[in-house]
Amino acid sequence: MAKKRIVEGPIGNGWIDEVKTASGSVFIARWNRFVKDNTVPEGRRRVRGGAYEIGRKVHHGPGLRSKKDALKEWLKVCDSVIGKSTRLHPSQIAEKSFRWFTTEQFEKSRSPRWRETTQDTFNYYKDKLFPTDSETWR
Repeated sequence: MAKKRIVEGPIGNGWIDEVKTASGSVFIARWNRFVKDNTVPEGRRRVRGGAYEIGRKVHHGPGLRSKKDALKEWLKVCDSVIGKSTRLHPSQIAEKSFRWFTTEQFEKSRSPRWRETTQDTFNYYKDKLFPTDSETWR
């Protein structure tokens, strides 16, 4: 059976670069992806997919000491970062705020199946939890 050819999307898991900055070295993950292009014979073109900062290089203590350590951290989150998966890795969710989780994860995933009364109740509690900037806590 022939392999299904990737026409769009990320290619593999990418690679790790160590970038030297004024304040030290930083590990950056990079990847390529295919985009549809009908002008080329294969119908797709390879472009730079993006970059993601994994963290700073450390010489002592816990942290990223080598490219191998950076690669281990990258493999934990690469699918969600480059778009192979729509879900975020738990380590990425831990860095987000409760407001972000409520609006981006919870509400977006559940609201399509809510009744009107459920939506009204959720908006009421959301307004209580997250007052606007002009309001103060009572």
